[in-house]
Amino acid sequence: MLVKEIDLGSKELDEAVTALREGLDPTNVRTLANIPSFNTTRAFALFQKIFQPVEHILDGARHVFVVPDGALQSLPLGVLVTKEPKTQLDGFARYRKTA
Repeated sequence: MLVKEIDLGSKELDEAVTALREGLDPTNVRTLANIPSFNTTRAFALFQKIFQPVEHILDGARHVFVVPDGALQSLPLGVLVTKEPKTQLDGFARYRKTA
């Protein structure tokens, strides 16, 4: 077992998670037009900050356990984007084509 702590400041992490959660908040959704936009570019940037420093360690890994702390406890890691998003796509097609 290998444990790796990521050097990411809590303020920077809080801001990134807060911004991403805004795109996941269904509070005021009454119609499709009310669905907030999810910032896939920012989700990719956070993915890179968390996983890029340990990418060489994860190569070939079959299981990865992530123990989130602080702001990451309130963000499902499955919403992070693993490849740079295609910015020219609009609407829901943008999400279908996002890794």
